[in-house]
Amino acid sequence: MRRPSVPSHKVKLHCKKFDQWVDEEEATCTKPDDYCEFRERCAIYFLMTERDREMKKNAKEKQHASV
Repeated sequence: MRRPSVPSHKVKLHCKKFDQWVDEEEATCTKPDDYCEFRERCAIYFLMTERDREMKKNAKEKQHASV
């Protein structure tokens, strides 16, 4: 039996400090250097740091591949 196709839903994440909703794909902390009491459990900040880490890793691999 075939499963019906499920339309892709955009995931929204909530910034508790500024009470804003952002798309998961575009999630970026607007004030990453400012104090935030929610930082340790913030999905927006986590995704931003993971993307930064992945970009640095890819840049490093690309640099090593071109040498």
